[in-house]
Amino acid sequence: MAKATRTTRKSTRRPQTPPRRAVTALTRLRGELQPTLRQFTRRLRPGLVRLERQVEIAEARTRREAARLLRRASEELGRLEAKGEHRWRHLTERARRDAVRWLHRVERALEKARPRRTRTRARPSRTKLDMAAGI
Repeated sequence: MAKATRTTRKSTRRPQTPPRRAVTALTRLRGELQPTLRQFTRRLRPGLVRLERQVEIAEARTRREAARLLRRASEELGRLEAKGEHRWRHLTERARRDAVRWLHRVERALEKARPRRTRTRARPSRTKLDMAAGI
């Protein structure tokens, strides 16, 4: 028995044509362009002036907003700094109190720890020595 083989169909390729959108956009642009450069600049200048004004307004708005945000950030930083100073003082006060308390404890411990007399070992009774020596 012979194996069944698959055959693939090859489609005929169509020549590539630009998409209709691109073609219509190009024809529309050609229709809108002025025939001379002078006419083009006369048509374009009012729009540029209007755009420049809008950019200036937007820049001014952005500068005001940035200045406002900078002021708020500076105020917040000042608040945080003051709070941090307060906390730092509180921490150092607590550390100083702890250090004083520990020093007092050490002083008390040193006062109580007087030199102790060492106990002398009691001599064993004579009888024990004698017994150890075997006498």
